[in-house]
Amino acid sequence: MFKKINLLLTVVVLGMLAIMPVNAHTPMLYVDDYGDGTVYLEGGYSDGSSASGVEILLVEDKPFANDTKARDSYLELIFRNEDFIDLRNAYLKYIAEKGNESEILKLTKIEGDRVTFNEQNEEVDFSKLQPEMYQEKQLIIFRSALDEYSSLNLPKPDGAYLVVLNGGPGHIVEKKGPVLTDEEREFLSE
Repeated sequence: MFKKINLLLTVVVLGMLAIMPVNAHTPMLYVDDYGDGTVYLEGGYSDGSSASGVEILLVEDKPFANDTKARDSYLELIFRNEDFIDLRNAYLKYIAEKGNESEILKLTKIEGDRVTFNEQNEEVDFSKLQPEMYQEKQLIIFRSALDEYSSLNLPKPDGAYLVVLNGGPGHIVEKKGPVLTDEEREFLSE
């Protein structure tokens, strides 16, 4: 009698566990075009978890054809434009913290808030950097991470690109990035 009750109770408990909702968290990515040459990104998870510190990639939206022009011109914009000093420093800090042996780290030197290019203070030729690939087929234009508010504001790269929230295996979201218009290009180059 007790065996039947124990068995019945076990079946009921297992049945209840099987039908209970799983507390999964789906990654979410919001991409907003500011219309001034920049794009606002915000990430999170469906269960309300923060996405602060989650990697964001800008990826060229075409198969890699040994042409790094999109990445080179984007890095040129970030490193040469005074409006993006904070973004440049955050980029270098992020790469250094990730332990990425990127060539850009070998070519730059950070002293406090000052970033110089190699020992002779020369400009970096970004086209000489090795390309980094996304899923072994697309060029990574830029990598960063969401800030403490799970957001990030970036200038738009030239050409078609994807915005990727890389929360790890099973937690990756890709969205097409808004296109940089001619008016915005002029605004960014001022």
